Amino acid sequence: MLKLFAKTYDITSLTINKPTGYAIQKDLVFNFLDLIEKFKADEKKKPREEQVKFNLRNITIKNGEFHYAEDQTPVAVFIKNVNIKSPGFRYNVDTMLVDFAFKSGIGSGEILGNININLRNQNFKLDVLVDTFDLEIINQYTKDLTTNATLSAFLDADLKTTGNFNTKDSIAVSGNFAISD
Repeated sequence: MLKLFAKTYDITSLTINKPTGYAIQKDLVFNFLDLIEKFKADEKKKPREEQVKFNLRNITIKNGEFHYAEDQTPVAVFIKNVNIKSPGFRYNVDTMLVDFAFKSGIGSGEILGNININLRNQNFKLDVLVDTFDLEIINQYTKDLTTNATLSAFLDADLKTTGNFNTKDSIAVSGNFAISD
């Protein structure tokens, strides 16, 4: 309670069990655009001299499922068994580490890894391991281009990536990448 008088909000732990989310795209608009607009910072407003300090620590998402759908192509994909764990972030710390793992909702395969993000300059380091990820989902994109052909392949990868979210040409990737079957 004493932190509230110092304008510091401290959430010590947040766990979300079995969340389900849907991202639905129609043309260039997503179903959650209204939320982004509502919570977007007002750039005309001057920041207060004394800012509120916010900490969100020990973030965990257990066994989530997330869907993406788009009507124009049409495409529908999802991931399941989404598990995310992070020590979170503090108002006076620049970086945030996130460990993640999920399985393909269509076909087989698993992806796991971690990302370290510098929240001030937007630099990131991403390490990802892809194990037997079924690329059959690509057939949704190509079915109107082909009449009798389909893709059957599996992706395995162990990649180390660095870059910056604000600079498109800053990405550097190294590691192993294999497509089989």
